Amino acid sequence: VVSAGFGTAILLKQMGIKRPFVLTSTPGLLEELDLVGISEYVSTFDKKKNAQKEEYLCPLAADTVQRFAGDLNGVDAVVVGWDFHLNALTVGLAVNALRWSMEESGGQPIPLITCSSDSGGVLGSLEDGRKIRAVGNGAMGHAIASCFDPPLEQLFHGKPSPTLRNLLLESQDAGGFGVDPATAVMIGDTIETDVEFANSAGMHSLFVL
Repeated sequence: VVSAGFGTAILLKQMGIKRPFVLTSTPGLLEELDLVGISEYVSTFDKKKNAQKEEYLCPLAADTVQRFAGDLNGVDAVVVGWDFHLNALTVGLAVNALRWSMEESGGQPIPLITCSSDSGGVLGSLEDGRKIRAVGNGAMGHAIASCFDPPLEQLFHGKPSPTLRNLLLESQDAGGFGVDPATAVMIGDTIETDVEFANSAGMHSLFVL
């Protein structure tokens, strides 16, 4: 089983990322980063307490950003997972980390990496059958990217990105996983990302309604 978080972690490792600022509200992405040896991340989620860090739930203000400035020093990427607590403060901190890196490098920002390009998702259903929609991971990354003019480029390392596809299909000798698409199945609930990924890789897909 290969998740978008796992694929993102592997690709971050290949990029040489060591200290990302990770926006997430579940431990999965952080666990994947730990598995590949990336453990010096700055995260909005407390893995030990299995809960969102309360300090990231405050309003966006100059003095609040000032408190986080030291933690963001040396951050070499902004990684956007599916963060149910995404707010003005966490978006603002990500934007400032990117801006500061541009100022320090003379214009080149650290990478803005999003685990999936999903624009939406489904959390469940109401009693009358109407679906309860969610903000997609891709839309969360776009909230950060659109704070720049022109919008900052995002690197999508989850489905349906070719980077994840190549990682799965390339041989183990080439650094991939050597997956045979003829015997693999992509399971997902989004046609534009999950099924599209399967089609582009020549895999079977199982669409979950």
